[in-house]
Amino acid sequence: MKKKYSLENFSAGHFFEELESKDSFYFKKLFGGLSIYVFGRMVAFLSEHPGDSEWRGKKFKNEIWNGCLIPSHRDFHNDLLKLLKGTSIHPVITKWLYLPQSSANFEDSMFKLVELIKMRNELVGIVPNVRSKTKKAKTKVKSKSKDPKKKLKS
Repeated sequence: MKKKYSLENFSAGHFFEELESKDSFYFKKLFGGLSIYVFGRMVAFLSEHPGDSEWRGKKFKNEIWNGCLIPSHRDFHNDLLKLLKGTSIHPVITKWLYLPQSSANFEDSMFKLVELIKMRNELVGIVPNVRSKTKKAKTKVKSKSKDPKKKLKS
């Protein structure tokens, strides 16, 4: 049986419930977690894999997939690190910040994060890449001369 993805399936999902009333709000399953979008931006990624501190054979000192990842441009990291206590640069996805559930500041920082999102603060969120649903057919480039000897004669 497939796991149904919704805010209710994530212990930190309740922080984002007040954003659900926005017309632009939606979420989708991504890499075993839940990515959250509002105002045309991806603003958070919830991941709940307690004890998981490994990625592609590399072991990290702390859990890396059990909390809230915050998509943000690198230029804004320092400001967000000051605003959202307990966050750090994610060790795998270094363009995003990470707020582990084990942080003593998790709840306070999550409330601040949601406030920043509601204010449409530019520090939080990225515009997601839009991919075409149809693949363009690849066409082969035809050589001008079918006779390879003609190229040698010049």
